[in-house]
Amino acid sequence: MTVPGIVIDAIKGARSVLVTSHIVPDGDAIGSVLGLGLTLMEMGKKVFMAVDGGVPKNMTFLPGSSYILPDAEEIPDGLDLAVILDVGSYERIGDISRPAKNASSKVNIDHHATNSGFTEISWIDTSAPATGSMVADLIKGLGSGFSDASATAIFCAVSTDTGSFRYSNTNSDCFKLAAELIDAGADLHSVSTNVYESKPYGAIKGLGAVLSSIELRTGGRVAIMEITRDLMDEYSLSEGDVEGFISYGRSIDGVEVCVAFKELEDGIIKVGFRSKSIVDVSSVAARFGGGGHKRASGCTLGGGLEKVKTLIIEAVDSAVSEAYAHGRRDRDR
Repeated sequence: MTVPGIVIDAIKGARSVLVTSHIVPDGDAIGSVLGLGLTLMEMGKKVFMAVDGGVPKNMTFLPGSSYILPDAEEIPDGLDLAVILDVGSYERIGDISRPAKNASSKVNIDHHATNSGFTEISWIDTSAPATGSMVADLIKGLGSGFSDASATAIFCAVSTDTGSFRYSNTNSDCFKLAAELIDAGADLHSVSTNVYESKPYGAIKGLGAVLSSIELRTGGRVAIMEITRDLMDEYSLSEGDVEGFISYGRSIDGVEVCVAFKELEDGIIKVGFRSKSIVDVSSVAARFGGGGHKRASGCTLGGGLEKVKTLIIEAVDSAVSEAYAHGRRDRDR
């Protein structure tokens, strides 16, 4: 993909840079921040990498992860540039929004269709499989190569956002980039072991409890999953520990959409949506102030678990029924 010249110019012209991403970061967020941040450090820039809440435990193996600050306390105002990755609004970067907004210039790099275009310089490419793949092209556009550390970080970003190269956003360019990163020194084994094969015992026990109560509806096309506050407390689960639970619901034969309701504090419910091939769940999430991708989206609502479930399930049932009815009409033509 072609990197806009205005993005390259903004980064090359900055001496001090903040690199950040969204709260409750996933592999694409952390990998993208590290990939770009470490590269800019090698270019001699003063770099602050920060993600509200810090690096999830299963990502701390990434080289350079200790550089990522968990809050804005040590980040000065008035930096030359803030580069905001994999996120579509200031609200989604939490505590880091203060120094980001106070930077002289801001660049947003993202691949989500629901991005609000909130910075004066934006590079949004919804065809990109991951923000990490955009960062890889940016690094090359800056005239830099990949170090072992940046290659590993970007490999983690692309691997996690494509479901280890299984999701529908995976294309041939993903495999070409993966090969390039491995040749540059990316540690495939570390990514595989730490991201996919290092789950806390409590997370596995908690997953079993969640799966035992999963509910199928709409003719078996919708799976409903609840992750209650009591369950998270019982198994000492963090938000990161339960992040992948929803994929198990989607993997059920015949299920098109899985919806996971995660109960946070004070009646706040975080809703995750995953679909297989037909339903655009980003349009459902957008109805409730959320967003994301066609096959993976989310939103956050108040009002308690039962109220939120009623609202969301009605919308999902309608979207699934409409999608299948539309498919039948297309086949009848």
